[in-house]
Amino acid sequence: MKNGLNFFPILLLILAQCPSEKEPSGSETLVTFRGGKITQEEFQQELGLLSPDQRLFFQSPEGRRQFLERLIDRKLLVQASVKRGIPDEIKVQKRIDQCREEILTEEFLKRSLSESEMLTDAMVQEYYETHLDEFRNSDKILARQIVVSNRAQAEQLLSRIQNGADFSLMARQFSIDPSTRTRGGEMDPIARGQLESRLEEATFSLTVPGEVSDIVTSPFGYHIFQLISREEGETLPLEEVRSEIEQRLRGEQGDNHYEKMIERLRQEAKVEYAQGL
Repeated sequence: MKNGLNFFPILLLILAQCPSEKEPSGSETLVTFRGGKITQEEFQQELGLLSPDQRLFFQSPEGRRQFLERLIDRKLLVQASVKRGIPDEIKVQKRIDQCREEILTEEFLKRSLSESEMLTDAMVQEYYETHLDEFRNSDKILARQIVVSNRAQAEQLLSRIQNGADFSLMARQFSIDPSTRTRGGEMDPIARGQLESRLEEATFSLTVPGEVSDIVTSPFGYHIFQLISREEGETLPLEEVRSEIEQRLRGEQGDNHYEKMIERLRQEAKVEYAQGL
């Protein structure tokens, strides 16, 4: 809330230097103070400047009263700054002008973008179909592992497993990994990105249940993996990713629209640089 409300002193300084509009008749006065007042209409206007989440915070009677109190404080601070001549200082005027330009720029871009091409179901469908790989669940595997502290022991165990020894039994007897040893080496389901790259490559290269990997080294020791099962990732349905696609498309539209608009405005303005720039 703090960031949104900190904007009011600048906004009120801007309003203080602009010609005041005639107050509509019947506008209820909420509070008066020496040199000013706050009407219901102004209160609602100030409330409307907040984001939806911020407005929600001030919906209760207690919240609205708190918001009013903060408005009063800011009004009084602006009055105090005017008495000290702060709005007449050049550096302050430049900051006010800069703030005004930023507000006008933001509003122009927002309105201009709303007038640009609207998203359609066909656009969303096309994006979905051409980016299917981005909307897939990660492949998952279930595997066992044996971890030992030296290569010689790892080679002996791998030889025994390749000659028919039970992988689970070997894991229970020799593995130094406490989290999997008591489960016969069985690991939690693994998705891509969860393991160190060398371990991931070794486990995801296994394709047939029961298949055993070569020895793989890591900071934890020497690993041997056995595949239990493999679950291929599935493509998420369009409706589950529609909002994400729409957000991406709006971003692309905004970027393209901005570039074209700036190019047009620069051409119309006949921008010329000083010699040497």
